[in-house]
Amino acid sequence: MTYDGLVAELNAAGNDLRCEDFKRLLVGVGFRVKAGKRGGHHVVTFPKLSRSTEFTSISFNCDHDGKVKKCYITRFRNHVLVMYEVELKKLL
Repeated sequence: MTYDGLVAELNAAGNDLRCEDFKRLLVGVGFRVKAGKRGGHHVVTFPKLSRSTEFTSISFNCDHDGKVKKCYITRFRNHVLVMYEVELKKLL
């Protein structure tokens, strides 16, 4: 999947993105997702991006109903996809 494809998928999901689908999208383009210390908490890294930028990690949490809270999708979009757009387009 390309950068633009990832952005389109996240935009299309709106407020209805299941946690497993979000993780699948991220892993599918090269991000690593691992469980955090608390239930529903996940940590996202991208080693290739970290080597060329200041990006280290970002986290998100899933609701009890298995969906990603919209605020985490927005934060991922703004703090990763927008901020590192040029670099990600080269890597994806």
